[in-house]
Amino acid sequence: MGGQGICDVFFDFTSMLETLQDVSMGSTGLMGTESVSSKAGHTSLINGRILSSFATTVPDLFNAKTTSTVPFSRIPTYKSWDARDHRQGLVPDVKRRLIQWKEQHKQRISQRLQAFPQAKNLANNMLSDSINFWQDLVSWIEQFYGRLTANEDEFGLAEAGLQAERRIAESARDHSRQEAWNLILKILDDLFQEMALRRSDGISARNVGVEPARRAALTIYASLRAHKFMKELSDKSFERHPVLTPTFNGFLFLERASHASVKRVSDRVEVVAALATSLQGRLDRAAEGGGRGSRGGDAQGGRRGGGRGAGAGAETPEANK
Repeated sequence: MGGQGICDVFFDFTSMLETLQDVSMGSTGLMGTESVSSKAGHTSLINGRILSSFATTVPDLFNAKTTSTVPFSRIPTYKSWDARDHRQGLVPDVKRRLIQWKEQHKQRISQRLQAFPQAKNLANNMLSDSINFWQDLVSWIEQFYGRLTANEDEFGLAEAGLQAERRIAESARDHSRQEAWNLILKILDDLFQEMALRRSDGISARNVGVEPARRAALTIYASLRAHKFMKELSDKSFERHPVLTPTFNGFLFLERASHASVKRVSDRVEVVAALATSLQGRLDRAAEGGGRGSRGGDAQGGRRGGGRGAGAGAETPEANK
């Protein structure tokens, strides 16, 4: 096989995501990207993407185009990750791209490695495992985020009668959701940082003058190390992997009393206190008004009663006579 031109058919999770960004690209954008890759000395766009991916930590798909240097700037909220409408968010976007990407590269693998059945099987397995790992990660994030936000009923949104109470409950709920998503972003950052370390042997494959056979060996070896890490994460259901444990422990320690929960209680207490003050004022005013009416009624009744009493007293002697 000699290694000539085969390093771009062996994928791992990161290289898959890096090459996905060229799927569904318009012809103008594609030609511009290919031109940049050619000027950088790469034999093809896909070759350049894969070799460059070994120097990548967070894939570009996770970053907004306007702030590409800010990690995860494309997914600041869970809704930007997956709006759950099968259209908006990174997850539906990747899903659509993967359909084309899978077919394109399975054909490439079949054509390029037709004479090498063992290498062909390895490349196909690495491609499938990369897709499966993405699906495992998406499924885990959905479930984990669901667990973190499962206590939304505690915010009292359903019981909020007043508009002020509803706004407070919604604010507390949104704050809790953002706390949960920020934790997931930290986990993703840890995951990609560790993935970059596992793939670091492939960085030297980008050097000019590296022989094709050595380049292929370096990229395949680095990608296989990434696959080993991917399998470990899936087997440990992500959150039980020791690489991610410090982040989980830190969150549990720092957020054992949620800021959102404390703020929600504080805000609700202030609302209740304000309502109590208002009601007390009304009661006091009502009591004062009733007291004045009662005192006035007693005085008038006394005068009338006194008159009748005097008249009755005057009649008694006459009756006795």
